[in-house]
Amino acid sequence: MLTGDMRKATLSPRNLVVHMDDAKTRARQALESVSFDVHESRQFVDYAKSFTALASRTKGGFRWLCLVLVGLVAGGVAVLIQFLLMQVNEFNLDTQRWLSDMEVGLGFRYLVWIGTSIVLASVAAALVCFVEPLAGGSGIPEIKCVLNGIDLPNVLKLRTLGAKVLGIVCSVGAGLPCGKEGPMIHSGAIVAAQAAKMNAGPIIAPFRQSAESRDFIAAGAAAGVAAAFGAPIGGVLFAVEEGASHMNPRIMVRTFVCAAVASLTVRFFAGPMEGILAWGTLGTEVPVEFGRFFAQKYQIWELPIFAAMGVFGGLCGALFNDLNTRLSKWRMRHVGARGLVRFFEALLVTVAIVSFNFFAPLLKKDGP
Repeated sequence: MLTGDMRKATLSPRNLVVHMDDAKTRARQALESVSFDVHESRQFVDYAKSFTALASRTKGGFRWLCLVLVGLVAGGVAVLIQFLLMQVNEFNLDTQRWLSDMEVGLGFRYLVWIGTSIVLASVAAALVCFVEPLAGGSGIPEIKCVLNGIDLPNVLKLRTLGAKVLGIVCSVGAGLPCGKEGPMIHSGAIVAAQAAKMNAGPIIAPFRQSAESRDFIAAGAAAGVAAAFGAPIGGVLFAVEEGASHMNPRIMVRTFVCAAVASLTVRFFAGPMEGILAWGTLGTEVPVEFGRFFAQKYQIWELPIFAAMGVFGGLCGALFNDLNTRLSKWRMRHVGARGLVRFFEALLVTVAIVSFNFFAPLLKKDGP
């Protein structure tokens, strides 16, 4: 048995820090890095020399075809997410309207509202806690890791894509403050990774190399940004500045084509799907938008005020990042990546947020 002094020494803060450092070291050792260098073995040289001019052009043309298909599928995934969210939101609103027409009391309407949110949140939490933990969050940090040579298991699997799509639909439909843009970026990267890995004979086999797969993933992530915001150039800039550390003009052009196709796909379906435009008419509707900005005027003496607002916003952002880091470390120690604790944590957060959103309009002086 441990004596009192030994027990104190075992549970001291210093020993706890050492234990956490050992756990981090073991976690880092479980990860592997990917080499994006071209193999210069004799077998690869002979393989490269075996390509005729026609075979090289065919491979290049097939690469462009794959990039177009990745853009189409990534845009289709974004449209699917948007469509399912529309159906969930319409169901919630129609249910509340029906209860209001039936003159049902506010308490029962609240129970119906929060019950629906808990069911949706339970589905999303179960997918992350018991099916695929990597489907949680935006997925952008994981994609940046992959693009910079860190091999994360399961981050680009079809199971992750399914859990991601259904999870974000249920999370946003439950009323949680979750964004759709991050999951769309992750989904586009998964689509591109699967396109690079598909087995379609000798033409597609070269794309399974690490460097080719990396470029496809970068294009898929850019397509996800373009599908979310309807901004193909923004998707390319995201891939260049935030994602891949291996970039050149040739890859940039491929990425732009993939992102442009994804944006075109979303714009083709978004307007008609919402009943705003006729089929075949492209509009400005996209899954994520920041509203319309009209021409505004301001005085020269207001510039220092704007600068002060920027400084204040930066300080608030730094404080938020610090608190978020502390909270994330605490959750890593006490909640974990999966299991019942994280599952019930998600339900508790859902109850708190949905309850506030339901009763907040009643605080207005003029009523709901």
